[in-house]
Amino acid sequence: MFLSLTVGIVALIGFCFRQLSLKQPVLNLQVFQYPMFALGVLLVMFCAMIIFASVLILPLYLQGGLEVSMFLAGIMMLPGGLINGVMSQLTGRLFDRIGPRMLVIPGFIIIIAVGWIFSGITQSSTITLIVALHSFLMLGTAMVGTPVQTNALNQLPRQLYPDGTAIMTTLQQVAGAIGTALAVYFLSIGREKYLKSTVNSADLTNSAAWIAGVQTCFSLY
Repeated sequence: MFLSLTVGIVALIGFCFRQLSLKQPVLNLQVFQYPMFALGVLLVMFCAMIIFASVLILPLYLQGGLEVSMFLAGIMMLPGGLINGVMSQLTGRLFDRIGPRMLVIPGFIIIIAVGWIFSGITQSSTITLIVALHSFLMLGTAMVGTPVQTNALNQLPRQLYPDGTAIMTTLQQVAGAIGTALAVYFLSIGREKYLKSTVNSADLTNSAAWIAGVQTCFSLY
């Protein structure tokens, strides 16, 4: 993993230097001269990492930890996805009325609170609780992502709008890939730590190991 990550970082740095030397770059990195845009990109990437990681980790928890079927796990993820899609549209309208701060700050509070609760889920956690937590997590990311993205693009001159949009869209995908890779890595750490620390073979169950991995993932995130 670390070798692939190192190669990717080196390639990304080389790509950035190459773009800065071209008269007509594929991605105009001059948009990062605007601090609020750069901050907005980081926050959008953070939201993308959370969304992609949760979409990967929660089904693993549901199937491996709670031992529900694949179909039921998918149904349980549906409300959160719907809320995120609907709220992304609504927060865009609210942004025009109340600005980004009244949306972003509560959104971050929701994300942090839900992440903290997720770090303590166990095999006795109910399906209703997991659905509710995932729904609130998607609500929080929608409250942060859409306003931040709009506010960041508003900081750019009109001629740089296409470049800013292209860069933000590209980095969202990169962040999603990083988020899923880190989530799986943290999950593996948690499972291995649990398996090594468990002396009693009666407690050495696959479900408990999955839950320990998910707890570690959300704790480190």
